[in-house]
Amino acid sequence: MLGLPRGGVPVGVEVARKLDLDFDVLLVRKRGVPGHEELAVGAVTSGGPRVLQRDVMAGCAIAPEWIDMRTRSEVAKMARREQVYRRGRPPPSLGGRVVILADDDVATGATMLAAVQQVRLAGAARVVVAAPVCAPEA
Repeated sequence: MLGLPRGGVPVGVEVARKLDLDFDVLLVRKRGVPGHEELAVGAVTSGGPRVLQRDVMAGCAIAPEWIDMRTRSEVAKMARREQVYRRGRPPPSLGGRVVILADDDVATGATMLAAVQQVRLAGAARVVVAAPVCAPEA
């Protein structure tokens, strides 16, 4: 079981406890529209997969160069945070495993989609998304 910080960690810890599963974190950062940070223009994981909401980019006239610059910045921040969260431990091996991704909510779906892509790239046999709140559009 992997929790997406911040809100997915307490949700994931409780689910992992109840199901007697191993728990770890998967760092994902949402990129919000400038001035409207809660509206996701995309998301990126510490492992690199990036999801872009092209309709939001077009509707808000966001330049791809801005996205690229922010992506590099976020990946660097996540690398530092990952060291703190893991305390030197390597990321869990996901190859061939069923992986449950926990978050506290799924609004636009950008962060969860990036997380799903990261876990699939890591070789997960199956990915299950677990969130107590989810927007119908997501």
